[in-house]
Parts: sequence; structure tokens; C-alpha cells
Amino acid sequence: GILAGGSDYRSAALGIGQNMLWLGALSFDVTRASSTFDDGHQENGLSYRLNYSKRFDTTGSQLTLASYRYSDPQFLSYARFLDSENNDSQSEKQTFSITASQYIPALSLNLYLSLLRQTWWDEAPSNTGSLTAGYNFDLGRWKNLGVSASFSKTHYQDREDDNQFYLSLSVPLDPDHRLSYDLRNSDNLSQTVSWYDTSDKNNTWGVSAGTESQQTDA
Repeated sequence: GILAGGSDYRSAALGIGQNMLWLGALSFDVTRASSTFDDGHQENGLSYRLNYSKRFDTTGSQLTLASYRYSDPQFLSYARFLDSENNDSQSEKQTFSITASQYIPALSLNLYLSLLRQTWWDEAPSNTGSLTAGYNFDLGRWKNLGVSASFSKTHYQDREDDNQFYLSLSVPLDPDHRLSYDLRNSDNLSQTVSWYDTSDKNNTWGVSAGTESQQTDA
């Protein structure tokens, strides 16, 4: 695969994967990225990724493991390259994540558990755990309403922990229109209401309005 972000960012990836049937699936890939900054200097680096995934059909469960290793601080993903242009980037050294999901048919409930450990070239490691629940239901004439809630906690060795709570509600008004409400509570409280129109298969559009307020210490 190849990614080009204007003339300032280039990356190329090469990988291989193997379906091992009842043992799951395993894949490995290497990415080389080249970033050019406004002052003219260039940074190049490599990323190595190993993925493993296993689905348990009898229980409806899914287990995914992913490990990333970066050759040096000069490797930047495209998202981190954009952050670096805003002076808001950290140099990631290694990442390991475990994600487990479980569907409960009797409750139409999806559960997700995620554990993430990140190490950095220039900062102390961080550990993040998150739990997400998603539920679909009918209410009167409204069908297939969706609500999801998520809580995550990030532990840092050198500063205060970060807690985040997220709530989302999706209401299909009819087959072509949907209303949604999103709330995120961390260092600040943000709320967003959105309306989407998908009546034209070639042109999907929406309107959003929201508020954001800084949390005050108790």
C-alpha cells in the first residue's frame, strides 16, 4: 500500500498474512514513512506490525492482538505528522494492544474490552483500559435505535491519570434520515447533536451543532 499526503508525506507498506483456520489469522507488515517539514528538514523511519486475530463462533467472541514497533523517533504515521505540524506530537516507540469483543444475542448487546500499553522515546510509558457497551432496540415507531457507552482510564507514571466517558445515541427517523447525540466527558465536557440525510445515494450530507465547556476542579 502507498499513502501520499501532498508533497510533504509519503509512506509505503508491504505485508503478508496467513489464515490458520481454527488457530486464527496472523499477519505481519513493514511501513516506511518519509516526512518533510516547513523548515525543509526530512525525517524517515520504519514501522513493524504483527497482528493476530481469532474468532470463536460457538460463543460469538473475537480476540485481537496487535504489536507495533518503530525503528526510531523519526518514524511518523500520517496522523502524527499532522499533529507535529501543530506542535502536538509524541514520538512513539512501541505499542501493544489486546481487544476482546462479545455479542449477547438475547440482549442485542455488544461488549468490547480493550487494553493498550504505549512506550515513548522521550516520555514515560502509559497504560489504557477501556470498556464499551453497545445496545440496539426498538421504541414505538422508531426501529433499530442504537446507544453506546464507553469508559476509559489512562495511567501515566509521571502525571495524573486521565479518565474519559463517552455516550452516543442514534435515532433513525426514517430509512433516509438519522438523528444522533454524542457526549464526551474528560478534561472538558462536549455535546454534539447531528442530523444526516442519505436519501440521495450519490450525496450524503449532515448538519451538526455542539457545545464544549471546561471542567472545573471540585
